Amino acid sequence: EIARIMDERYNHVLDLLRSKKDLLEYISNRLIQIETMDSKEFNEIIKAHEHCEEMVAASSADGDAGTVDSSNVEVDGSSDSESAISQGEQA
Repeated sequence: EIARIMDERYNHVLDLLRSKKDLLEYISNRLIQIETMDSKEFNEIIKAHEHCEEMVAASSADGDAGTVDSSNVEVDGSSDSESAISQGEQA
């Protein structure tokens, strides 16, 4: 019984990591650039990613074929108190 539960949880964690791979890669690349990240920037990245997932889900529910690439989410690294989150290329 314990082995089954451990196997089930292990597979759950692997699925979770796979589903968040883009987000984890973005965070790791950002950390390579800046070496440290404060909780504010980390939370902004997570919120931006969640927002992108919501947009994709909403467009899928509407039957829209468009997708949102959350790997393009950038967080302004300045020390400004109102750090801006921008999505991909801006026109």
